Amino acid sequence: MPRLIYYLSPARISIFKRCPRKYFYSYLLFAPADFTPYFLYLGKLVHSSIAYAESTGKAFKPFLLDLLGQFHFQEEGERTKVYHLALPLMANWQKWGAERRNEELRGIEQPFEISTARGTRLRGRMDRVSYKGGREEWVISDYKTGSSKVPRGDAGDDLQMRCYALALSKLEKEVKNLRVELVYLRDRDVRAAKIDPERLEETETEMDTLHDEIISTTHYPAMRGWYCKMCRFKDRCRSGHREEGEMASYLKSLAESEDYHERSKGAAKLGGLNLTGAVPALSRAVVKDPETLVRREAAQSLGKMGDEWTISSLVRTVSQEALTNEALLALKLMAQRSLCRRTTRPIRYHRGESKAIFKQTRR
Repeated sequence: MPRLIYYLSPARISIFKRCPRKYFYSYLLFAPADFTPYFLYLGKLVHSSIAYAESTGKAFKPFLLDLLGQFHFQEEGERTKVYHLALPLMANWQKWGAERRNEELRGIEQPFEISTARGTRLRGRMDRVSYKGGREEWVISDYKTGSSKVPRGDAGDDLQMRCYALALSKLEKEVKNLRVELVYLRDRDVRAAKIDPERLEETETEMDTLHDEIISTTHYPAMRGWYCKMCRFKDRCRSGHREEGEMASYLKSLAESEDYHERSKGAAKLGGLNLTGAVPALSRAVVKDPETLVRREAAQSLGKMGDEWTISSLVRTVSQEALTNEALLALKLMAQRSLCRRTTRPIRYHRGESKAIFKQTRR
């Protein structure tokens, strides 16, 4: 039976567990944000400045000011606010780093991509990876710019850190001692825990379970809470969207139905909705579905889109799997459409709203 395979990341998992509706907007619809809260800019500014300083050995302030000037804030005064919040965080990082000079730095903003035994893909980026030779201990550090903290003694239960530990254990040979630590830059508080092999096995099983839960979900409820007022999609969430529910239903049919007529119908309907969230599922169906009819319907649906994002998604899928006649058909249809229009196709999001997406995808 065909099966959708999404890659997971600590950020995606966190969003899905907190609010499925936000996950849907972010990673299935690729919806434009209503606004960007200032604290997201603060986190990006501090993390990028730390990475720059650690990788180059240069002063962080010129880089920080240059990056700050590239952000587009919603309200007047937020740029100044973020700047004054960032400086003490960077000062605390410098003090913390001075205490860790005896460690061998192995990675800064280190990207990773691994697979579990069942094939669940996990991607992410670790803030800092170091090695203590005397103890033969690996340390994964994650910088936090907010005020919220995990309870003391619970750092080893943090799913994000366990994902990082699982990734490092698969990337490095003979990882005997592994420690994770959350570094709170507001007060230099560090909450750490050791991760043993049994905990890593539990985490791998949990990744597989989460993967199955995410791809089988057809309903994405909004989980109300204090964080709603700062959500990037709060205006969109309040209005609700009929088409999004339809897409979830057709995605499920395409991914899991044993009846190839139902899968074919799902592929055709997804093309009719014309929503970008259907592109990964259609790309996979073109390559992996065992029935020619389903592959052709998926190819026709992709051919109606023909924008850069759709083409790159299909090419990436083909490069990881195999080239089929239907994949060639889809590429031909998309190329013809793209050449005729000579622009990126507007993507319909909801209620007649159109907005062009220029999205550069990365492996």
